[in-house]
Amino acid sequence: MPFIAEHNNELVIPEAMDDGEDLICTECQEVMRPRGPFKDGTARHFYHLGATDCSGGESDTHRKWKSLAVSALRQRFSEELLYCAPEATLECEWTLTVADSRRADALVSFSEANPFFGEGVIVEVQWKNEGKDVAAATHDYLALGYSVYWADENDFESDRFLIDDMLTAFNNRSDDAFAPYYADPPSGLEGSSAEGGLLNYILTHDSDRVVSYLNPFPDQDHDWINRAGWMCHRCGLERYKQSNLEQPVYTYDPEDTEPRELERIERGFRPTDHSHEWIGRRSGSEGEQLDCECGAKRTHKGNSVIVDHGPNATWDVTISIPSEETEHSERF
Repeated sequence: MPFIAEHNNELVIPEAMDDGEDLICTECQEVMRPRGPFKDGTARHFYHLGATDCSGGESDTHRKWKSLAVSALRQRFSEELLYCAPEATLECEWTLTVADSRRADALVSFSEANPFFGEGVIVEVQWKNEGKDVAAATHDYLALGYSVYWADENDFESDRFLIDDMLTAFNNRSDDAFAPYYADPPSGLEGSSAEGGLLNYILTHDSDRVVSYLNPFPDQDHDWINRAGWMCHRCGLERYKQSNLEQPVYTYDPEDTEPRELERIERGFRPTDHSHEWIGRRSGSEGEQLDCECGAKRTHKGNSVIVDHGPNATWDVTISIPSEETEHSERF
């Protein structure tokens, strides 16, 4: 049963061609046409017009699986189908990843949003690790309102995609199935551009916060500290640098952006060749304690900030020391 043919010197799959179109078999060079899908679950495929023993040659497995997935989606969602196609391009310039668009292996879009699957369903075929960033692509598909299922060889038989297994995976909320109504982008994937965590929680649960690709308050001297994510101790601006993103992402509460007046008490002066990176360690009756890897320590008590610049501190008051906040802000 052939799933690959030649058309205008390009390889094509059955789901990309209309009934009645003449294609060329890659094996015997005879004419083929597409037919199906069929009610018994057999996917749309090519057939030879004349009698032949040719099997159609060896199919490109990835292309074949895309075609099988599209056939199954078209049959299962026929009553609410608006559009169904392989290698469908979706624009995603406004999402938090570096990609401007995504090409879905198999996509069905609905005429009206489905309460479970959203705007439609995407099947991504994982074949020999062909290089798609699973977390980033899932992030973008969910942001666009689509459900996505990451299929592998266990989801296919020779002539069909096992769509009932996919539906079971969605019902069980498996690690390969993500629907907009319940799923955040996956977290903890090495090298991904959508690593989940606090930023994803904010974006999906706190609609009052504003998200910006640029520092919304560039003229302020931000006092950056790290509490499971960078934030300004003065104004509450939060900054996230996720891997593969071209720039930091900032979030803030538009009702609470006025900088606080802080009393700063310092022991010594920060060395000119170093900029502290304050990491929150603990909180207690003595206040919030933060450390820098250089040995410097910092304590918050109410509106007071007490800084001990540590063993590398300088005591030379004639040294011109640049603004720590400005220098640190520019680094990010």
